Amino acid sequence: MFHSFWLELRRLILRFGWLPLSQGIVFLLSTGAFAILARQLGPGPYAQFAFILLVFSITSLITDLSPQGLALINGTSRQNLRTAMQVATISSIVGSGLLIGASLVVQGVAREYAPTPGQVLLLLIALVAQFAMQPSRAVLVAGRLYSRIAAVDIASTALGLGLAIALAAMGFSAGVLVGQLAITAASKAVLCILIARSNWGSGVERTPVTLGKAIRFGIRVVPLNMGSYLSRSVDSGLMPLFVAPALSATYARSFQLAAVPLTQLQLSLGPAILDRLAKSRHEDHKAATDSKRRLWFLLQASSSGFAILISSLSGVLQWMLFGPDWLLVNVTISAMCVCLPGMAIASFGSWTAQLEGTATRTVGHLLILLLSPLCVVATAASFGYSAALVALMLVGGLIQPSLLSALHRSSLPRTLANGLLGLTIQWLVLVAIFVVVASETDFWAGL
Repeated sequence: MFHSFWLELRRLILRFGWLPLSQGIVFLLSTGAFAILARQLGPGPYAQFAFILLVFSITSLITDLSPQGLALINGTSRQNLRTAMQVATISSIVGSGLLIGASLVVQGVAREYAPTPGQVLLLLIALVAQFAMQPSRAVLVAGRLYSRIAAVDIASTALGLGLAIALAAMGFSAGVLVGQLAITAASKAVLCILIARSNWGSGVERTPVTLGKAIRFGIRVVPLNMGSYLSRSVDSGLMPLFVAPALSATYARSFQLAAVPLTQLQLSLGPAILDRLAKSRHEDHKAATDSKRRLWFLLQASSSGFAILISSLSGVLQWMLFGPDWLLVNVTISAMCVCLPGMAIASFGSWTAQLEGTATRTVGHLLILLLSPLCVVATAASFGYSAALVALMLVGGLIQPSLLSALHRSSLPRTLANGLLGLTIQWLVLVAIFVVVASETDFWAGL
């Protein structure tokens, strides 16, 4: 089994190697910049930015009709790309209006965390850039121009982080992080559009797509994208309303450190994986089953291995990357790691549901993904931060992924019982590491 894993991993690295390599470089750049910004800004601006980012992300995801996924699944012919551009334009217009409205509502609900007018303008730039980039990004993925995608990701991230550090040195606070988001998104969009021009419209057309069909596809995918994001971020965004800023910032940044590297790797490979799954469906049943089996095993092995490594090193990461004002960092990182195998199951379900799912399955996926963050927020509001971390591990690490496995059992490459057994073993190992980490702090006194 392990021999086949390494063979498959080697095959993926040789084929898609630029994508994980770029995400590794982006992670190193982001982590190094955070070590500087965490001491320059302190936890307060990060708590405010977590709430602003939640508002921005929900707005963009609600209106994201997935023009990139549309082009990858149906082919990047000139006609399909024209339709994808129309969809991106619709998303930009509706999303901009919704973002402005949401910002006005937040001013009356949580004024201390609301974005300023200047920050709203930066968020609008980031939102439009994210949509405008998607058709061009699909062209690069379909053409397997992974080295160019990697260069775009690294260059845009470096530019955004450099700007953030410079502004922080000049005394700016939460606006630094909003500016980083805007310049990263805008530069990534410009680079993708310029690089994709030479390959525009040269791809195959598996299925011609009309605007109406594209919108219906996007509406079906929205709950999947929303559920995937909310399950990972809504608790970080709402935590500042219920716990001290130092703890809410620790929660948000610990998620960024523990979960984002793996989830970003999955997201960077996601379009290529979706393209491969779509192609295998047009071959034969065995090819489709083999593709799903390899994907499942890689997701589980990589997520559990990464979780064990990061959880074991949580104390070292706290010492290296966080300043003295940040609280319970190592415990929070370790708790986040317990949920990583479950997040891998959520990614698998989301990808297969885009190809095989029904409306009922899509809605069920969304509702299950909301279970963990809502339980965490409710527990934090009622019983405090330590109890919220326990709820995170129990619900997010075990209950939620078990329900997702049951929902997507028709797409699983193994029996449901075997899948649940593997999940439980991974959960017990990661919880044991958490207990060891927590025993070295005053975490248990907070329960």
